[in-house]
Amino acid sequence: MATANPSPTRISAPLWTLWLRFEAAEPTALLGGILALKAGYHSYRSRLPGTDYSSGRDVAADKQGSAELASAVDLTMSTAAMIRYTGRLDKAARAKDPRLYTPAGPIIREFIGTLDGKTVYCYVLVGGKPLGVGADAGPDPGRDKSHLWHLHISIIRRFAADAAALDGLLSVLLGETLDAWRKRTQPTTPGKETTMATATEIAKAIMEQYKTPDGRTLAGSLDALLKPAGDNALGRQVTRSDTVPAARPPHHNADYGDPADPKVGNKQWTLGYALQAAVEASRSGSTLAAETLAEVRAVRAGQAAILAAIQGLDTAQVLRRIDDLAAEERARDAALLDALSRIESEDLAADEVVRLIGERLTSVSREQ
Repeated sequence: MATANPSPTRISAPLWTLWLRFEAAEPTALLGGILALKAGYHSYRSRLPGTDYSSGRDVAADKQGSAELASAVDLTMSTAAMIRYTGRLDKAARAKDPRLYTPAGPIIREFIGTLDGKTVYCYVLVGGKPLGVGADAGPDPGRDKSHLWHLHISIIRRFAADAAALDGLLSVLLGETLDAWRKRTQPTTPGKETTMATATEIAKAIMEQYKTPDGRTLAGSLDALLKPAGDNALGRQVTRSDTVPAARPPHHNADYGDPADPKVGNKQWTLGYALQAAVEASRSGSTLAAETLAEVRAVRAGQAAILAAIQGLDTAQVLRRIDDLAAEERARDAALLDALSRIESEDLAADEVVRLIGERLTSVSREQ
């Protein structure tokens, strides 16, 4: 049976929940304490002098959040458990795990435990210089030996009552994988696998919107498109044109068709030749333009996905960003296909089409 919060005005409900869930998961766990009327994070900010290291003297986020809540927890447990949980926190802290590092800053100031059962180990995530660490983050030796049997965690006061932030901390403690945490805390939307697709998933989704002249999708799969032996006709023509020289007109290639009637020929060869010429023309302007159209789209989609994730955009904003990118690419493709059709109808000379395609490809590289 869960124990009631002994001091709801001083211990936040999310912090008490963290303790209850940890107790349920670790058989040897005992609560060393949360609220203590002494210096540091175990106390509440309104009773501490401005010189206390947990008052906001060192870390601005300690000035935020309730001034009436304790913001630390001591977890007593067996030596084996101490080593396990200290190790998990250390690994996550050094990896800048997003469960401990939010866009608003680190969730915890420090943790103190042991990695081997013999030596006290402390790692400071933020505000290390005022403590003598020598950097904003890093190990801080010399803490009390009582931390060989109890794990101390100082929580930045801004997050003392933040249920989502403390759930991330508990996730690290209990050994949940980062992927599992993301799936659990980022609910799926009907019709979508997750709220934040990977760069590859977004790239493939965008490329499915592009069509070859005969109506097929540009990419049956990303892997197939990027392989010279892939099944997609346009992808095959692009990759071949960039690696195997195509025969030049008038009709040195027997596959082209009837020399007496050039309008009746192999249009895939015509497309391959035009694309090769465009790639060759654009290569002089930029090395990136020598990549296949599909590769450029994949790179741009990946950049859009990564930028959206860094900026913390929600699902709707990410999808709008991708839709905008797709619209730009569709407009560019329409112009390219129009140029190819115009050379076949003899509205434009071949060299003029090559120039137009080259300009459009190099404009893609300049936008990167």
